[in-house]
Amino acid sequence: MKTIRLMMLVGMILALAVPSIAAPNRARQSAGNVFASGSNAYGQLGNGNGTNSNTPVQASSLSGVVVIAGGEYHSLALKSDGTVWAWGYNGSGALGNGTTTNSSTPVQVSSLSGVVATPPASITAWR
Repeated sequence: MKTIRLMMLVGMILALAVPSIAAPNRARQSAGNVFASGSNAYGQLGNGNGTNSNTPVQASSLSGVVVIAGGEYHSLALKSDGTVWAWGYNGSGALGNGTTTNSSTPVQVSSLSGVVATPPASITAWR
């Protein structure tokens, strides 16, 4: 099994390295900013470039996040305003924005609004 070292943070809480493709750890802080480190080949760190990072980098133009999820090649965030955002690999339209173009910055998922997180708060990312 492949080990992925994608660590994500909301605010300044560090999540542990992920020893599995399908089950990334997530962390959240009331500040609502998203940080990530690891592989960035498809822009899955969300910081506007494709450079890998062994230290956390902040996802561009994203705040008010209440829940995050990380797949192998893309990431998702639910904001407090009920919108869902995605970034990274967009093969077969995985980002849900009506295109198949990868994005190294968060893009809003089309046709989703008013989404709420109910305890336990989670969203799922797939490969």
